[in-house]
Amino acid sequence: MTRLTAILSTALVLAVSATAQNWATNNPTTGNTPTTPRTSFGMAYNLLTQRTVLYGGRTAALGDQETWTFDGTTWVQQSPTTSPPALWGHVLVAAPNLGGVLLYGGRIGTTAQNQTWLWNGADGRQITTATAPPARAFFQMAFDTRRGVAVMHGGFGLIPIPASRHTWEFDGVDWREVVTPTLPP
Repeated sequence: MTRLTAILSTALVLAVSATAQNWATNNPTTGNTPTTPRTSFGMAYNLLTQRTVLYGGRTAALGDQETWTFDGTTWVQQSPTTSPPALWGHVLVAAPNLGGVLLYGGRIGTTAQNQTWLWNGADGRQITTATAPPARAFFQMAFDTRRGVAVMHGGFGLIPIPASRHTWEFDGVDWREVVTPTLPP
């Protein structure tokens, strides 16, 4: 049965069955749960480790540096040697061609970031690129398996800069802006 898992800021986990199309409470019965209520965190499924990864988020301190994984039953707080700064408003996306989960952007406090990171299932690694999109938070990103690139669109830079309508792609080595004849609204 295919399951789509989402976490709310209270660490209540809901799952929906692809066949039944019903939401059901999925309270983990063992292990911990992310202890600090949070919003604006990043979360993606790591295809290689078959675990959902949760990183950071907005807490009372405006940012959190915790990494958690979820196997469908148990949350486990990870203890990576290297990890991104305390971020919120960032995005995680599965990046199987890179061997893990890609993280981009977000905010440290109220300052937008343009850092690229990779979680390999055990540790984080910052990826230095020749080109990077302008710093942003609250955007969307998806992985295009056909072309092997992460596609990012939109987001906000420094307040009060208006929302971006630009599209960028990351191929595992560098970012490039994608110029299209039309732009989404």
